Formats: sequence, structure tokens, C-alpha cells
Amino acid sequence: MAVVLAAGCHKTDPGPPTIPPSELGIVPADPLVVSNLDLLTRKLRRTLQTRRLTRKFDEFVAAADIEVPPPPAGQKYAINKFWRVILVDANAK
Repeated sequence: MAVVLAAGCHKTDPGPPTIPPSELGIVPADPLVVSNLDLLTRKLRRTLQTRRLTRKFDEFVAAADIEVPPPPAGQKYAINKFWRVILVDANAK
């Protein structure tokens, strides 16, 4: 009986979820910028533990009361739907 039950279960592991490229933002080449994004994401998640936020970067900065390093030229910070700080084109909405 156990052989029949084991043979009937064929679940496949879908692996880790994939993140759409639009949610990754601009991937920086500068290690300092990558480090800044990671630090800002950690601070965002800490702030979320005590505050309810929308995904507006300016709201997060005000709530966390932090100084943010300037983004690379032509880019700005944003928060994606996975609550990570990313870089996007400064002309994007």
C-alpha cells in the first residue's frame, strides 16, 4: 500500500519565485550603490515593523528620519512591490 501512495505523488519543486525585471529596477554596477540599496532596504523593513507605509520613497525617508545618499545621475530611489529599495529612471513615474 505504501508503494502505491508514494508512486502517486509527483510534486515538482518550482524553485524560488522569479522577480520580474520591472521590479528589479536599474541594476547598479557600482558596489557602493549596491551597498546603499541594501542598507536602505534594511532600514525600510525595520521601519515597516513600527509604521504603516505606502510604497512612496519620500514617505519612508520622512518616517525613518534618515539621510539618504544621492542616487546616481539620472536615477531616483523607489520601493518595489517586494518592499525593496531600487533605482529607477528619474523620469519614470
